Amino acid sequence: MVGDHRGRRIRIARLGAHTMNDKTVRLRQQAMAAHQRGALDEAESGYRTLLKQNPRDPGLLHMSGLLAAQRGDMTKAQEILARALSVKPDLAASHCTLGDIKAQLGDLAGAETHYRNSLKFERLAEAQSGLAIVLLRLGRAAEAVPLYRGLVAAAPRNVETHLRLGQALR
Repeated sequence: MVGDHRGRRIRIARLGAHTMNDKTVRLRQQAMAAHQRGALDEAESGYRTLLKQNPRDPGLLHMSGLLAAQRGDMTKAQEILARALSVKPDLAASHCTLGDIKAQLGDLAGAETHYRNSLKFERLAEAQSGLAIVLLRLGRAAEAVPLYRGLVAAAPRNVETHLRLGQALR
């Protein structure tokens, strides 16, 4: 599912932050807080204002793409996330979000590519889980098993991951 990337928002928010003045930092924090509490119009307005000042900020591009996906505009989301990756090709969060979008749209090969790219740059549980789900959907359960074992080891109380591991082992 696109959108539940709370753990990465702080790191993403810091991308490009070293070049901002206090007013810009405050606006960025306000937009991120609005996004987190679900005030998408307010967040979008803040991101738009900030992107006018710095159209190549990969963190803002990522958050704007994520917001577009949360609104269901997958075409726009993919375009914005591709721009973020053109600026910062190793932005694992953008690869992961693109993997989520591709999987939702049924492009399993594209999803697999983006999840694998994400994992090359950062070991995100969301990318690992997304890749494992895609591999199961592609009928490649044996490849999903080590991913699920890693997820179970990292979060042994996550019942859903145990169930998915069981599915992969069948």
